[in-house]
Amino acid sequence: METTSEPPFNLKYRATGAVILLSVPVLLLPWLLSGQNGRQVIDETFLIPQPKSEFISSIEPAVDLSKTSINPDPEISSERADQNSQEETGSSTSESTTNQSGDGVGGGTQTVSDSNALSGAQPGWVVRVGVFSEPDNLKRRADLLSSNGMTSRQETIEINGRPMVRIFLGPFADLTTAERESGKAMLVTGEPAFVIKLN
Repeated sequence: METTSEPPFNLKYRATGAVILLSVPVLLLPWLLSGQNGRQVIDETFLIPQPKSEFISSIEPAVDLSKTSINPDPEISSERADQNSQEETGSSTSESTTNQSGDGVGGGTQTVSDSNALSGAQPGWVVRVGVFSEPDNLKRRADLLSSNGMTSRQETIEINGRPMVRIFLGPFADLTTAERESGKAMLVTGEPAFVIKLN
């Protein structure tokens, strides 16, 4: 029999050596690189985010500070209030006259200039089809609805200080009719229509 110069294979010694060779760099390298015994100081103020402002529990309309004056002189503030009210009434009457004097957007549409027109006159359900700021898009949508036999109405609203026009169908007497018309409008336009209850 031949004898070899290599020592016999022993799994216990090789496993112990592998563990030592792998654990030494894992334990010693962080200690050598950081210089703080491998421990990092964690600042707990960054772990928990703190609120930057106070919580507002209810949503209220924002107060426009440019329209409210903080003048100590009551005569100047009353004059400004009169001017602001005249400007507001002048702009609302000019908007309503432009809406009423226009030739209408589509053949089967009715223009409603009052922003509370949906909530006032008739109880029931309406289907909101969309809100438009571009007249061309408004005309296309109204024509599309009227060509498919749906009579749409329009309401002028203000969003972020910009006048926009909302198209809606109805009012309908019951919810099932409104949902059926909402489904028709969604099929025709390809966009969601929302059923809203009038008070």
